[in-house]
Amino acid sequence: MTFVEVEIHSESPGSPEDGRLPGDSPSPAATADGAASGGSVAVKARILAFSLVDIVVDLLLPTVVYAALAPTGRSAAVRLTVGGFAVAAKSVTGEVRDAEGAGRRSRVLAGVAVAALAGAVTLVAAYAGASDTWAIVAGTVALGLGAVPLLSRRRRIDGFALLVLVEVAMSVALVTVSTDPRFILVRPAFYTAVAGVYAIITCWTARPLMMEVSRPMAAGGDPVRAAAFDRAWTTSGVFRRVEQAMTFGLGIVLLLEALLRVALVYSHSRSDLFHASVASQLPGLVLFVGYLVAIRLFAVPIASREVDAEVAHASAESLSSVSEEA
Repeated sequence: MTFVEVEIHSESPGSPEDGRLPGDSPSPAATADGAASGGSVAVKARILAFSLVDIVVDLLLPTVVYAALAPTGRSAAVRLTVGGFAVAAKSVTGEVRDAEGAGRRSRVLAGVAVAALAGAVTLVAAYAGASDTWAIVAGTVALGLGAVPLLSRRRRIDGFALLVLVEVAMSVALVTVSTDPRFILVRPAFYTAVAGVYAIITCWTARPLMMEVSRPMAAGGDPVRAAAFDRAWTTSGVFRRVEQAMTFGLGIVLLLEALLRVALVYSHSRSDLFHASVASQLPGLVLFVGYLVAIRLFAVPIASREVDAEVAHASAESLSSVSEEA
């Protein structure tokens, strides 16, 4: 993501109020004004669009892959699992929107390669005569092995990476429970439930999950505002409560999605898997979009005001420091 810079019109004379000459660096006040604006609206809109597309892809991709693999003649369990591999591989690549140019292409290609490897291993094993269980286990192991180098590229193993590792481990365990196609469809509910519990637990840590998720959008690409966002957690009780509330709400949404997925899948017969798959995605789509709208209307404005106050406070301190030096 490209940083949004405060615009400097060096061709025009300096402002009489600050006494700057053409070509001078911006004053602390000018920098603060640019930061307080909350960054570029276009950047924030792009991040929100990425988030919405990300949700839709995660929800619909398994069903699309399942339908696309119908000509292979493989069992529904195998086809559904390969679709799940595609989503899992996308997760381990990290936030693609955080990269630019070659870095973004590299992440996308790496995710595609891991998904293709896991899917190919599963299908080859199935064609070779392995049972569905062992074919899926082989593909899941391949997915895990492919995920390790992708996760190791990160500068630190953050909460998302740990969550992905836990879910990959759960995949291996759940494969041995049943290869009933409906159970394959509800398997994501286990992962979602784990993510929901994890989100709720982070409410009482030094960095709730939604702080990590919302920071890029809150900063809008502005490093000054990003620093203010981090300071607000320490200085503002209101900001902490808002971040905790957003994180707790996300946890509840994830748990509800898991419960509704299970209920909807098992309300369909084994012969109606396509409709069961599509129907099981809809509650999640509605819940996540509703959640995003709710936090945008009620939580984000409050958090933004607290960050604005931090930016203004930092600006005042900077101006005071400049005055003392003068």
